Amino acid sequence: MPRGIAYVDGPRPARSRYAAADWVHAGREEINRINVFPVPDGDTGTNFSLTLRAISDALRARGNSGMMLAHFLLGFAESIGNRATATAPDVARALRRGADTLYSALDEPREGTILTVARDAASAAEKAAETSEDMADFMRRLLAEGQQALARTPSLLAVLREAGVVDAGGKGFFVKTFRSSLAEADEVVAVLLSSGLSGTFQAGQAAVKAANLDHIELFDSKSASLGLGMLALRAAELAESGWNAKAIVNELERVRSQSGLFLTVDRYENLLRSGRVSRGKAWLAGMLDVKPILSLDQTGRVVPVDRVRGRDQLVARVLQWVDRALTPRPRALRFGIAHAESPETAERLRTALVAAYQPRDCFVALATGVLGTHAGPGAWAVCYQVEDGTPELQGKESRG
Repeated sequence: MPRGIAYVDGPRPARSRYAAADWVHAGREEINRINVFPVPDGDTGTNFSLTLRAISDALRARGNSGMMLAHFLLGFAESIGNRATATAPDVARALRRGADTLYSALDEPREGTILTVARDAASAAEKAAETSEDMADFMRRLLAEGQQALARTPSLLAVLREAGVVDAGGKGFFVKTFRSSLAEADEVVAVLLSSGLSGTFQAGQAAVKAANLDHIELFDSKSASLGLGMLALRAAELAESGWNAKAIVNELERVRSQSGLFLTVDRYENLLRSGRVSRGKAWLAGMLDVKPILSLDQTGRVVPVDRVRGRDQLVARVLQWVDRALTPRPRALRFGIAHAESPETAERLRTALVAAYQPRDCFVALATGVLGTHAGPGAWAVCYQVEDGTPELQGKESRG
């Protein structure tokens, strides 16, 4: 009896990943709508879509759903190893390894979530691989079982049953991280991605509440990339000086209020893909070679502040906005320059900022997954952090 498809190789899964990314992207608003666990943050569809596309483009995972997908794929890839082709039994073993890796990454696995779908799909793959060597038949059985598992999730998790929807994402890995941190310190300050950009902060709150953890202070950076990183660096410095967690958070709130960032993109494809700009606006801006200058408002959400015709005028205009924000000149200042494949622009910015402000630090780094995935190649950001006015006496407070 002739077989249909006997194996998969590199190009076939690559095409499948892109098709999956396009399919999830088309339905991202519905996934956002039904997201109720662990928190109704309304961005799981967007995060999942961006992560699928990012994996296909060799970028990083984003959001809780993205991190869970990344763990599953990590286990899958470890099982496949260096094979040039994979048979149905090979794929079945890889799916089982992916599901096991995902379960082991969570401190409190919850049935009725994406975990259940991954585990049941792995079981279906193992059964199908025993009876058929045809990859097409194997995948049909796998899809059918995955759909059945998805339909069963409301009966397994109360919050989904009450909302009348299926699971839109996983809980994340906060509990395990917080507990391991508390094993090494009396208190923990977690500086997290802006709640205006992601559900990460809300997920952290849910994890602390669910695990009944004490001595955890969560801080909403209302920033991203090196803006978040510099706040975390400041928190570490204060902790090293003996500040307690509450005092650190109070100081970070003060520093955050006098800090910010300016971001620009070179292309509109990624903003269009994430739903942050309409197709018509992206087309018109591309035709006119308009480059946006974006910032973050007080809630940590992206807002437009200016636009420039042509790439040549962009650096000068952003530096003008930085100068406006830093007048009068602060004494204690840090800069961070994040870029997505724009090292020449980053160096030009660094040279200009160091010459004009003599900052305490001027960091240059590749864009993080959040910035790189949303903004795309050629994007860059200037983050500034003003630390003037730090109360010296608080540095002597005891912990506890």
